[in-house]
Amino acid sequence: MSRIHWCWVVVWALGCAPEAGDAPLAQRHDPVIYGDDNRLDVPVHPDPAWQAVGRDTVVALMSPRVLDTRDPDRVRVRAATLRDTQALCPDERFVDQPVAADCSGTLVGADRVLTAGHCVDGATCDDLRVVFGWHQTADGAFGQITADDIYRCVEVEAWSLDERGADLALIRLDRVAAGRTPATLRLEPEPLPRGTPLVLIGYPSGLPAKIDDGGQVVVPGGPTRFQATVDAFGGNSGSGVFSAQDGRLVGVLVAGQQDYVVDGRCRRVNRLPDARSPAESLIYPAVLLDLLCVDRPQHPLCMPVGEGWCQPCAMDVACPTGWTCRLLEGVPGQGACAVGCMGDGDCRADHACVAAACVPRPGPTLCQGGDVWQEDACGLARRRVERCPVDGPCR
Repeated sequence: MSRIHWCWVVVWALGCAPEAGDAPLAQRHDPVIYGDDNRLDVPVHPDPAWQAVGRDTVVALMSPRVLDTRDPDRVRVRAATLRDTQALCPDERFVDQPVAADCSGTLVGADRVLTAGHCVDGATCDDLRVVFGWHQTADGAFGQITADDIYRCVEVEAWSLDERGADLALIRLDRVAAGRTPATLRLEPEPLPRGTPLVLIGYPSGLPAKIDDGGQVVVPGGPTRFQATVDAFGGNSGSGVFSAQDGRLVGVLVAGQQDYVVDGRCRRVNRLPDARSPAESLIYPAVLLDLLCVDRPQHPLCMPVGEGWCQPCAMDVACPTGWTCRLLEGVPGQGACAVGCMGDGDCRADHACVAAACVPRPGPTLCQGGDVWQEDACGLARRRVERCPVDGPCR
């Protein structure tokens, strides 16, 4: 992992409700804690692998009206605090942190994000911003957000909103999320076993990103939905839920239980026993293929990767038997499944034998954001190879 340099993002405490016309995206999830409150800010989580997912895979869905991009190198987030927006008791956690995210999402392709259907549709896509890296450390500092971390929604490629069925949306971004790490989807039709340990990463109540690694499957359900005890809140709608065993995306959070409870003149987070049912409702990601691939069989997410070739990964267990997850050069946290080799002849044509493993060959170069980037043959990673002159075209 590369060193993370955390800088300030200035947050303006507004202390007032949104004006008419500034209503947030629909939120159908109620806040609740199961057992202990396991939420941690991304930069202080003890596992660097989950930090990387929170930094490079999970996104906040925001209104452009909360983002001041006049200085593209230092984007300002304008938001009231959780205390002000939810009238929380002063000893509740995170009460002084800002609330700016309407929903959460997960990068699942080079320029695709998966979220809940009630978070975005074709009519609201243009008024949505997808933001990487909105995090806060224990000392109150923020990770630096620049204009390069902010993307626009240009198309909703698949969408469903069914209270008893699928509640999913797949959106296409205005450009490739260069240097980011798409999640590996669990697409098996079988339900997850009861007790499967889970990790939820998203933006609870609109706060900076949190990691909750204490959840588990309590009702396997299937084929569309299952229930789990993840500590989830309104802004977690659309959050990715990952297997703690292999790092794959196994669910999308869409609904939950009773919200905050009144305690005198303020409110507190509703706390429920761990491993209870009913719990939080999630959608299996395999449902996405049913929504997408009938009409778009050539979509990148509908094309089989083929027994490990060009398969993104975070851990060895996400790869076929006998394969390992190898980090891609120049892209911290980005991995591809690799099989052993003695020479290039043991690899597929678009792979080379490097350090006894088949890895993607360098691919084409492309212009983006005024710079030249090189993509690998699988389209899994991009690295900047040249900075173009100011006001000059890429060569």
